[in-house]
Amino acid sequence: MLFIIVFIFMVALFFIEKKVFKTLIAPPVVLTLIWSIVLIGFALLVRVDADVLLFMFFVICSIILFSIGYLISTNGKVYKLSFLTKTIQDRSNKDIHIKISLYLIVFFECIVVLNGIISAIRFTTVNNYGNFLLSLRIGILSNKLVLGSLFSYTGVFAIVLFLYMYTHLLNCKKNKTILVVQGIIAFSFGLINSGRSYIYIIIIPLLIIYYYSSENNYKKIIKIIKYLFIVILIFLLYSYFKSSENILQIYDDLKLYLFGSIDGFLQWFTGGFKYLDGKNSFRFFIEIMNAFGLTNIDTNLVEKSVLIFNGTSSTNVYTIFKYYINDFGVVYCLLIVFLLGLVYGYLMKKVTRKFSVKNFVFLSIMYYPLIFSFFSDQYLSLTSTWIQIYFWLFIIDRFKDYLFSNKKNVINEKQLAFKNSNLKNTVKVNK
Repeated sequence: MLFIIVFIFMVALFFIEKKVFKTLIAPPVVLTLIWSIVLIGFALLVRVDADVLLFMFFVICSIILFSIGYLISTNGKVYKLSFLTKTIQDRSNKDIHIKISLYLIVFFECIVVLNGIISAIRFTTVNNYGNFLLSLRIGILSNKLVLGSLFSYTGVFAIVLFLYMYTHLLNCKKNKTILVVQGIIAFSFGLINSGRSYIYIIIIPLLIIYYYSSENNYKKIIKIIKYLFIVILIFLLYSYFKSSENILQIYDDLKLYLFGSIDGFLQWFTGGFKYLDGKNSFRFFIEIMNAFGLTNIDTNLVEKSVLIFNGTSSTNVYTIFKYYINDFGVVYCLLIVFLLGLVYGYLMKKVTRKFSVKNFVFLSIMYYPLIFSFFSDQYLSLTSTWIQIYFWLFIIDRFKDYLFSNKKNVINEKQLAFKNSNLKNTVKVNK
């Protein structure tokens, strides 16, 4: 009975937020939808008891706090999709031309990624653990395969540049080739890193950009659903080829991926734990102090595994909530969720008030940790990555005139300069 009440409450919360925010893609609506699907699926396919119902109630409170933070940050204003759509379409001009500097950057990326591919092939040839992806993953996790900082930083840059180019060249049919090449490079970096996160951090922003860049209609929603099925298919194929198991293993992998973190959190929370006093939240700053010899604190993020699904499987991911509860408790975790709502509201307000490709791409990337909040924390645990992403966005946006040019604007500027010159000469003659 209690499950039915919670179920109805979650469904009602979703429709209320959809009504309030006017779109399915608003961050609070996305958060509610993801958690509703995962929690209801967990209750139906795994188990439902007092601990699960209590966790559901906690998630509902978290979503409400996130939504309140979002509304406070946006001053209660609901931003219409049509505004962003028109702005993006106006910015992605059909007459954009690519400058030689961008081709040189892409060429440099190709060299770096090809070097990474060669290193990966050499390693997997000698160290074969079943297949290429599995061998690659084991090599990276065990530090037997070290691709280097240049590969890592260039990979983040390649992903950011691809998303920026995609937004900037939406309506530009003449430059599709370089966009496709950059996309291949970005996905190649993600593949060699052997982590699904790198792939999702490309695909999810692409879907978000696509959604905001055209009119809201059912055809677009159907396309997005189709693309989401493609994402799921990529996951299934990745799991199959990585595990070297039979195809029936895919179902278990999908179940583990969707629900394992929730069962893991419940096992961890009910089993008792010690507070880490900010070791998770401030990991980035602790690492900096460690580097300067000021502290010597272990900042390893790899969690211990716990048995789940009645001992039939195990996991070392525990949803976003474990990361912050483990630091300072439940109240602190709820405060973090509220602050995240403020951040998303601020980003949305900033994008809609004064649109820039930089801020819009950053907002679209921020949907990735929001969607995967059911799996693990992707915010403060990835502080260095977020700094890199924003840094590269800032650099690309700062020097975009050296990468792209608008032929019409250039002509107009030359014509204006010519007219001004003639005007000055005319004035001199008249004098």
